[in-house]
Amino acid sequence: MTRKWLMILFFLVLSGGLTWYVHKHPFCRVLEWKAFDWQFRIRGERSPSQDIVIIAIDEPTFHTLKMKYPFPPLVLGKLIEKLNRHGASVIGFDLLYSEPTRECDPPEQDRLLAEIIAEAGNVLWGCELENGQRLVLPIDVIRDSLVATGFLNFPDEVDNRVRRFKVKEAGTYSFAAAVMKAYAGFLPGQWDTEELYLIDYCGAAGVFHTFSFADVLEDRLAPGSLEGKICLVGPTFLASHDYYATPFHDPARPDTPGVEIHANILMTLWSGHQFIIRDLWWPAICFMTVLAGGIILLMFGHVAWSGVIGLSALITWIVFSIYSFQHFQIVPLVAPVGGAVFLYLAGGTASYLSERKEKKRIRMLFSSYVDPAIVSYLLKNPDLINTTGVRREVTILYSDIEGFSDISSNRTPEELVSQLNIYFEKLTNIILSHDGMYDKYVGDALMAVFGFPLSDPAQAMKAVFAALEIQDQLDVMNTRWREQKEPEFRTRIGISSGEAVIGPVGGTQRKDFTAYGTVVNRAARLEAFNKTLGTRILIDQNTAEALSSEITLVNYGPHKLKGLSEDVVVYCPVRPGQA
Repeated sequence: MTRKWLMILFFLVLSGGLTWYVHKHPFCRVLEWKAFDWQFRIRGERSPSQDIVIIAIDEPTFHTLKMKYPFPPLVLGKLIEKLNRHGASVIGFDLLYSEPTRECDPPEQDRLLAEIIAEAGNVLWGCELENGQRLVLPIDVIRDSLVATGFLNFPDEVDNRVRRFKVKEAGTYSFAAAVMKAYAGFLPGQWDTEELYLIDYCGAAGVFHTFSFADVLEDRLAPGSLEGKICLVGPTFLASHDYYATPFHDPARPDTPGVEIHANILMTLWSGHQFIIRDLWWPAICFMTVLAGGIILLMFGHVAWSGVIGLSALITWIVFSIYSFQHFQIVPLVAPVGGAVFLYLAGGTASYLSERKEKKRIRMLFSSYVDPAIVSYLLKNPDLINTTGVRREVTILYSDIEGFSDISSNRTPEELVSQLNIYFEKLTNIILSHDGMYDKYVGDALMAVFGFPLSDPAQAMKAVFAALEIQDQLDVMNTRWREQKEPEFRTRIGISSGEAVIGPVGGTQRKDFTAYGTVVNRAARLEAFNKTLGTRILIDQNTAEALSSEITLVNYGPHKLKGLSEDVVVYCPVRPGQA
């Protein structure tokens, strides 16, 4: 091997090693975060959900109320009453209440506020997590009347910009996650960990629809302004010092209030936009291969072509990084670009100093195939795409596999995926054959909607018949799996009928067309309650009343289901002739 080739190899290895070292260095991580912020600004602002609004304790509030902060408890109680009068679905206070109120007139305002909160039944309050362990909760009388509490802390970042959040820590849910659970009745399994997640910011401060605290108290809101909405109450006045820098930080304007950051976190949970930080090897190898070709050309005197290749590689990587960001994949930007610049500087210096006796033509074929990170949803009815959804009487079928964690722990991922594919294909075909609409898979769970897009007076019957057929087909599949010495699946099914909102949920970059509402939560709770009763299918009162005499029902009476405020009368359907 000639000296020149050895030099090329040396520079390639040195550049690769330095790039990897720099990529892991804390200083480079700060620069990567800056690149992350830059990509947010490239993407621009997106419209958040209209169902999330902020009730701002702002400067006009002090001018109107002529009170000092913090406000007396009864003022907060009056706000709760006003918000519920306007139809608010969930009310979350981005405030601390760790000390009892003193010097109030009338006295015992904490207790009076607690009574208002208990009567409202939809109020959450913030708390503080000290040192990642100790919770500073609201005082007992307030805490006992709340739906839930959630910690307000944001993770520390090296440059004090809030980019990430934790769904839960030390077994306690964050404020936004607690609000999400209170509103939707559940938290998608993809979020239910103690990992750090990136916030999918909708934009800079002020992007969420905001009402003044004073306007609510003074009844200056238009009717229906807050109907069914999540109301996050928090300080936005400058003296509160509850302001944080975000990726949209602009020195010329105020930072983002904490309550709006919680709104962005809630929007992230709602939309399911989970950024994934990846060290993608194959694009990096392609990138370094192209740079190696450029360096080879440079070392052998083809300066112009070398410059074209190097510049093209840099632009391609930057475009690839921006493209990946748009699809919620974060790939390193600073380290590869810095490594490429170092490689060319070193190679150019070596090329200038070394003797050039031979010139060779080098041609390199470069190709890379980028699979799209997401697949857009196809909607049969385009009129629904640009709406906030339609209200419809539907029947929800929710199924889950009992003991799936134990099954998965004893199977390889390939074996598990193969068996799940067979299982889900069978279930989906059964649902479609009964005029149901597949909604989503969540792990080993499946959700289906009957009665949409076309209204169907027999939707409840079809859902129950689909559930019975699923159990019959599962028996057949289990028999075959038993013979093949594969694990058997025991599926629990919950069916609920009622009003749901069906439509696109998410931001402008990605939407999920789904059903949401109490009926969805009830179906999921019925599915889980099968374990208590030892049944395989449970339905609610609404579904039972819509069935014909073809279905025999076993009445288990009213039961308190987790997450539901009212008792639910549950029934177990029995196939005709098997009663």
